[in-house]
Formats: sequence, structure tokens, C-alpha cells
Amino acid sequence: MSDDSDGSDIFIYLFLLIVIVLIVIFILVSIISILFAIGVLIGIGTALWAYSKNFYNNIYKKNKLVACITIIGIIAMVACGGVLVKDELKTLHDKAYSSNPSNSNRVSASATPTPIPADTVAYVSDMTDPSKTISPIETDKGSCLYKNTLTFPAGYEKHSLELKGVTPVAYIDLTYEAKDITRMKGYTDTNTNRWVEKEISYPDPDACFEILVYDSSGNIAYSTGYGMCEHDSYGTSKKGQIKIYNAGDYTVEMTGKSMEVGIEITETDYNRNAGEN
Repeated sequence: MSDDSDGSDIFIYLFLLIVIVLIVIFILVSIISILFAIGVLIGIGTALWAYSKNFYNNIYKKNKLVACITIIGIIAMVACGGVLVKDELKTLHDKAYSSNPSNSNRVSASATPTPIPADTVAYVSDMTDPSKTISPIETDKGSCLYKNTLTFPAGYEKHSLELKGVTPVAYIDLTYEAKDITRMKGYTDTNTNRWVEKEISYPDPDACFEILVYDSSGNIAYSTGYGMCEHDSYGTSKKGQIKIYNAGDYTVEMTGKSMEVGIEITETDYNRNAGEN
């Protein structure tokens, strides 16, 4: 029993001895490295001191112009070297940054993507403003058939679209913004007991917008809007939405007064959160 114990103790002592030797070697190497670095710094400092002393005695005292030109040349060389090093470091950084897949993905995501034509036969024609008619493009919502912001003046104005070859489900998303009107408001100032008139602005209470979607038979298939309109009262929500569930051709008639309306028509085959109908 004691023989086994003595054998294991020998291995433990041997292991500890090896560890101690390695630590001592590491300390010695560290000390030598520090002394070597100090020696290098002392050598560089001595060389610079000798050079400056020699420069002062043999050049500056004999010809100050040559000394000044030499100093300016040395400063220019150091500056140029610094610029070159900076440019090289920037180049290396850019190469390393672009070679990282996560960074390249981030750059491509932030860049403006090239519009991708949508795979659809549907299209929208702007009958009122043909310049706003667009070719369908693919977006994260589906096939965007039409997108525009319509401005309606203080008097009523109409805007017409034609939808051809629509496949359900198609969405007409709308945003409403009533124009402000300015009025003079008069009141008696309680502090001075004098009549005061003040200019105030507020959304036009008569602002309204109505969108009617007619099917190929001329019947109203869908409608929504803002404010009190000819066919219905729609409330004053800031957003509206129409969902077209039947395939076919449609005519869209929009009438507004004192409004700014954003409209986007999208054709898609997957469900989205429903808005106001």
C-alpha cells in the first residue's frame, strides 16, 4: 500500500517541478525581453541625440539655410509617409469590411433596390393623369399596381382610374389628410376687457373624400371615404382600405374636397391585416 503511494507522490513532485521550471523560464524570457526593449530605446535615443548634435555642429552652425531646408524636407517626408500609411490602413479596412458577409448584406439592404417587374397581368390606367400610370412592380406587400398622392382643392374635383385583369385579393390602401383653413377668431380679453381678434388654423370641417369602385356591369362594388359625402358618411379616420375579392375589370371614381389622399393599389395572394372597409 505504501509502495503505490510513494509512486504517485513522485509523479506529483515531478509535475510541480516542471511547472516551476516553466514559470522560471517565462520570467527569465520576460526580463530579457524587457531589457532588450530598454536597450533598443536607449540605442535609438542615443543615435538621435548623436545625429542632432552632429547636425547642429556640422550643418546648422555652418549653413542655417541648408539646415532649415533639411528640416522642412524631413517634416514633409514624415507627413507624406503618414498619409500613405493612413490610406493603406483605410484600404485594408475597406477590404476586410467588404469581405465580411454580414457587412455586405447590410450594405445591400441599405442601398436602393432596383424595381423588380411584378409577375401579374393586372394593370392600372390613370384616366385623369396618364403620367402617373406605372408598370406593376414587386414589393414586400405584393404586386404594386398604382401609387400616388392626390390633392383635392377647396372645390370638388374628380379623379378616375381603370383596373384591368385584377386577381383577388387586391387591396386599395388610403391615407387621408384634411387641409387646414385659416379663420379670424374674436374674443374679449378678460385681463384688458378689450376685443381681440386672432388668426387660427384647423382642419377644414367640410373636407371630404369618397372612392367608388364600379364593376364591369357598372354597379358599385366597393366604397369608402372620409367625411360627409354624396353617397354616405364615412367618419374621420386617417386611413381606409378596400379589399377586392372578385377577379375582373373595375373603374375607380374618386371625388374629394379640401383633401390630400394617398392611394396604393396592391395585388397579392396572401392575407394581410384588414383595415377599414
